[in-house]
Amino acid sequence: MSRPRNILMAMNAFKGTLTSREAGEAVARGAARAGAGTTVLPVADGGDGTLEACLAARPGQRIAESVADPLGRTVTAEWALFDSVAVVEMSRASGLALLAPEERNPLVATSLGTGQLMDRALRRGVEHVVVAVGGSATVDGGMGALCALGFSFRDEQDRPLGPGGGALVDLRSIHFPEDEGRLGLPVWTVLCDVANPLIGPEGAARVYGPQKGAGPEDVDTLEVGLGVLTMILESDEEPYIGQLRGGGAAGGLALGLHALLAAELIDGADYILDWVGFERALAVAMEKFLTRLVWPPV
Repeated sequence: MSRPRNILMAMNAFKGTLTSREAGEAVARGAARAGAGTTVLPVADGGDGTLEACLAARPGQRIAESVADPLGRTVTAEWALFDSVAVVEMSRASGLALLAPEERNPLVATSLGTGQLMDRALRRGVEHVVVAVGGSATVDGGMGALCALGFSFRDEQDRPLGPGGGALVDLRSIHFPEDEGRLGLPVWTVLCDVANPLIGPEGAARVYGPQKGAGPEDVDTLEVGLGVLTMILESDEEPYIGQLRGGGAAGGLALGLHALLAAELIDGADYILDWVGFERALAVAMEKFLTRLVWPPV
């Protein structure tokens, strides 16, 4: 006689194929045919699927906005409002999945749409903005998103830079928004799905640039631009900010939000597991298992 089992399905999404829920339900169907009890719990690591995992676990308002995609075209992207907490998933507005393979080009791709979603959340008076930064099409150091919040990235002639990571090579100064105070009112949290720093051999350009469409020369250009950005963002408090753990997430959006908005960078998987109540769900599954277990059989 085999022991009865109760299995908790808490699976991350299979990128480009199955969502977390779809993957969990597929495995659950097989486990159920084998006689196991099953529970499906959607999860995420701060990348694609974070919004759905959050909404599946807690009641929230799903809000659709018209914003810019990575190439500046209009796209409808959703964010979620949980009382005074906003959850913004970068991949909804600035994700690689929004582009055809031949359109991928981080030299020009912008995170502007993600910043527009954050701006819409601020206009609703939220007290906490959670930004899930995985799945991006960009390597612009967060320039596009920060421009949507009122920052201005300027060249040597004090002209605004164009979009995309390629423009960062000409960066010489960053101007803060006139209404800077509103950006300091909410708490900012960035959910990182990787631990890579912004620059260097393990940085955003060299590791993730190729999958976003960058050739070898493009990677070099992006690395130079991110290096320029790093020099401007360095401070006495953080002299080596380009090596900050997780700063290279989403092509550097994580570092940009940290440096200019004092955002806390945290592990996305840990945050979402806590949000969805993973430990509680696991305890319930174990309790069901133990109460059903009689061994040896009598």
